[in-house]
Amino acid sequence: MDDIDARRALREMVAGSGMSAYRLSRTIGRSKSYVSTLLESGSMPGVDTFVQLAHACGYEVEVTGHGARWRLSPDGPTIRRLEALGGSLDRVVQDARTLGAVDVRAEGGGYVGIDDDGAVVVRYV
Repeated sequence: MDDIDARRALREMVAGSGMSAYRLSRTIGRSKSYVSTLLESGSMPGVDTFVQLAHACGYEVEVTGHGARWRLSPDGPTIRRLEALGGSLDRVVQDARTLGAVDVRAEGGGYVGIDDDGAVVVRYV
């Protein structure tokens, strides 16, 4: 395993994924300017956002030490902002299906995408 600075790891994860800043921003529910700023300025997101970015790029984040090994995962379902999809229900349904949802329901002023087991896989706020 190589030692690597977290900023460099973030840039390499994004480059390795082949995702554009725009697509990555839609995947994690943040603005394109937020993601672009992270990548261009070298600023660091919080741990939760770093884990979301890693997962969106197809990577996992692990913490090891003192005989323990933990894989960090984003809390709960993916959260996406409606304005990133233009607020269109058709776009929400299409996006939810790419994440494994078979049904989309209105909930709490937004929408949720539900999988085959009835679990929420994505929330649109």
